[in-house]
Amino acid sequence: MEYGNGTLVHHLDTLERRGMIRKRREFGRIHFFPAKLSAVDITQRIERPLSVNQRTIMEFLKEKDIATSKEIQEACGLSRSSVDYSLNQLVKDRRVISSEDGSVSRAKRYRIREDGAGPMGAAKL
Repeated sequence: MEYGNGTLVHHLDTLERRGMIRKRREFGRIHFFPAKLSAVDITQRIERPLSVNQRTIMEFLKEKDIATSKEIQEACGLSRSSVDYSLNQLVKDRRVISSEDGSVSRAKRYRIREDGAGPMGAAKL
C-alpha cells in the first residue's frame, strides 16, 4: 500500500474518534490497538526494544544460565555502570530475574525468566 503519512494519520484519527482503536505512547513510539483490548493486554503487547548492551547480556545469560554482575562485566567487556543499568532495565521489564546467592558477599545472580512472563519471553532475543 502506498499511502502518504497525512492520509494514514487522518484515518487513524478517524478510527480513534469513532472508538474503534486506542493509541498509547510508549518508549518514544505511538502504538495503536483495537479498542476492546484491556490495559493489561496492551501492556503485554508493547515491548521495549533491547539496547546493544542488553542484547549482549541476554545472549550471555542464555549461554551461561545464571551469572553475577561481575561475571557479566568480565565476559561481555562492559563497564560496571553499563551492566548495572542494563540489568536494572531487564529486571524492570521482567526479562531477567535477580536473586541473592546466600553467600557472605550477597552477590546478586541474574538469569533469564523461564516462564516467559515478561513481554519478551525467555526464548526471544
